[in-house]
Amino acid sequence: MGGGAGACKTSQLAFSTSGGMAEGELIVNLKNTGSITCTLKGFPGADLKGKDGTVSARRSTLAPVPVSVKPGDAVGIDVPVTDGGGRTVTVDPVGTGK
Repeated sequence: MGGGAGACKTSQLAFSTSGGMAEGELIVNLKNTGSITCTLKGFPGADLKGKDGTVSARRSTLAPVPVSVKPGDAVGIDVPVTDGGGRTVTVDPVGTGK
């Protein structure tokens, strides 16, 4: 997976969202828009903001595994959209400004 590729930089990633497989889940997609393969490693922080407030995703305690992302390919981060108390929170899709 790591393959010696350099770390992905924000400037070579496009971000979007899509619905998760279960109700109350959101997938944050990271697409490599650069011209070379890059590597993601670790668990990014994510704050989901919307009319109901802000929810900060909890980071995993698992050991991170490097993931190589080829130009044009994307990876997704599955984020449950709850406030930790089981209440679903409405969030704004990336880039809509709603």
